[in-house]
Amino acid sequence: MNFNKKAFTTIFLTTLLTCSYLLPSQVTAQTSQKSNTQQKEKEGLPSSNRRRGAASRGCDKHTAGHLMALVPENKQVLTKSNDPKLLFHLPKTSAPMDVEFVIADAKHNPLYEKKFQTSDAAGIITVSVPETIELKKGGKIRWYLSIVCNSQSRAYDIVVDGWIKRGEVNANYWQDGLAKLAELRRQNPNDSELAAKWKELLEQENLGAISLEPLLNINI
Repeated sequence: MNFNKKAFTTIFLTTLLTCSYLLPSQVTAQTSQKSNTQQKEKEGLPSSNRRRGAASRGCDKHTAGHLMALVPENKQVLTKSNDPKLLFHLPKTSAPMDVEFVIADAKHNPLYEKKFQTSDAAGIITVSVPETIELKKGGKIRWYLSIVCNSQSRAYDIVVDGWIKRGEVNANYWQDGLAKLAELRRQNPNDSELAAKWKELLEQENLGAISLEPLLNINI
């Protein structure tokens, strides 16, 4: 009987000490994660990748349609270019609204920022990453595009974001091909063959629904 009580006491104390050891680590991890999220929100940077912008209470009355990044479904853009180009679908807005394009490093530190405004029509735009941002082979950078719904509270932004990675020789450069095709279509808007290739390329990444959207003459 005494042996059983002693064994029980030993097991209980061991369990208590183990829980006491683990709890601070769990609290620290949760606190760190919360701190990182709050910091990114403070900087206007989202906490997770998204290809389609979620609805925002600050923009409901001013936008019709969705903000969409024309990128692969995994949100990682592979490029072989020194100045890769990203394409976005902007929704129609009732009045010009501020749009912010940000490039950041892997630790979310901003490297480049460009601001412009929406036009009076929905459509697809091209945004270029400047050559001044060095992207070595195998390296990657983070991109964000935000429609600023309330400049006093960036938590209301409509945001899309993802990664750009400098790929190897034999990688699938879908993004580079799409950007080149968009340029050709702007130069030849009535070319049905180019329009068919455009639709086919977008459908490869489940973006066929916006293949008929106009290409706006806004190159950032």
